[in-house]
Amino acid sequence: MKKLLFYVFICLGFSSFSQKSVATELLDDEKLLYVLSRIIPEKTMNVNLYNRGLFISIYQISDSKHTPENISEGHEFLDSYFISVQSDGDYFAGGKLYKIEAIYNPRIIWVKETVYPNFSMTFEHGEFNKREQDTIEFKGIEN
Repeated sequence: MKKLLFYVFICLGFSSFSQKSVATELLDDEKLLYVLSRIIPEKTMNVNLYNRGLFISIYQISDSKHTPENISEGHEFLDSYFISVQSDGDYFAGGKLYKIEAIYNPRIIWVKETVYPNFSMTFEHGEFNKREQDTIEFKGIEN
C-alpha cells in the first residue's frame, strides 16, 4: 500500500510541472509562412564545424517567388537555399542567415571549414547535361 501511495504522489507531482500547450496564429509573418511552407524536408542538411563550435543548417526551398515565368517545360520552380549559422547548437544566442536564390536543380557537394569561423559550401546546379559547380564563402560567428 505504501508503494502505491508513493507512486500516486510521484505521478501527481510530475503532472504539476506540465504546462498547457497553446497555439498562436501568426498572421502577420507572411515571409516566414512562405519559407516554412516551401521547405523540402528531405533536402535539409545540418553540419557541425570546428569541433562543434559552429552549427550550420541548410534548408532547400521550392522558390516560386524567384522563378521566372518563362522557365522550360517540365520544371515547376527554381530552388533557393537558406543557410543558418549559429555558434551554439542547443541554445539560440543569435546567428547569421544567408540565402542563395533561384538555382536550378541544386545539389550540395560539401560544406567545409576554411579559416575559423568561416566556411565554404560547394554545390552543383543546372540541367542534367550542363551541370555547373559553384563555391561560396560564408562568414561564421566567433564564440
